[in-house]
Amino acid sequence: VAWKNAQGLGVQERVCFIESDVKTITENEIPQKFDLVVGNPPYISFGDPNIAPNVVRYEPHIALFAEQEGLAAILSWIDFVDRFLVSEGLFLMEIGFGQMLQVVQVLNKKNIFSSVETLKDYSGLERIIRAIRR
Repeated sequence: VAWKNAQGLGVQERVCFIESDVKTITENEIPQKFDLVVGNPPYISFGDPNIAPNVVRYEPHIALFAEQEGLAAILSWIDFVDRFLVSEGLFLMEIGFGQMLQVVQVLNKKNIFSSVETLKDYSGLERIIRAIRR
């Protein structure tokens, strides 16, 4: 789908798609570092009672649920960015409701970002992380 979108937008010569797992990807799989990393990892804790039934019904579970109270995949993305985002590169990631404080703490502890902020979704909830690498 991403490749078709790139073709439709006429940018296929300017983008590089790599299908891999951010937990195990190596420098050999990545031809260069990235200016922009956008992540929408699974961030829901297994057994979360607040998940809407229609979400569970229509979305693949692998795209929704993560270990460590929903933080496992988020932490993997942060490690990926630590290795593969250029200086002054932008990192955007969707997070789950109630995860903002923990995720911001992890990002600040990494000490690689000059700016870490949260953005609100259309419901007014802080659900997006925006970080710029030093």
